[in-house]
Amino acid sequence: DGMAVTASTALAASHLGGVTLHKWAAVGLGNGDVVTLARELRGRREAMQRWRQTRTLVIDEISMVDGEFFAKLEVLARAVRGSDKPFGGLQ
Repeated sequence: DGMAVTASTALAASHLGGVTLHKWAAVGLGNGDVVTLARELRGRREAMQRWRQTRTLVIDEISMVDGEFFAKLEVLARAVRGSDKPFGGLQ
């Protein structure tokens, strides 16, 4: 259905039947610059497929997500999805 359910912590994700945002995004801790993260992500076929096939990304406990990490994900989403829309067009 194109929906991914994520949360900021493993405990919260398990209650939702989802995964952590970090795991879904396949960027580890998100250390490094966006260019490096995008290059590494492009080498992971399954992760790229997940990024491109997801239409709706649910993030529970968004207030617990580090702002810098979230900003990196926003830029990364645009890059890997090939869209200039906010968050690469993800809802």
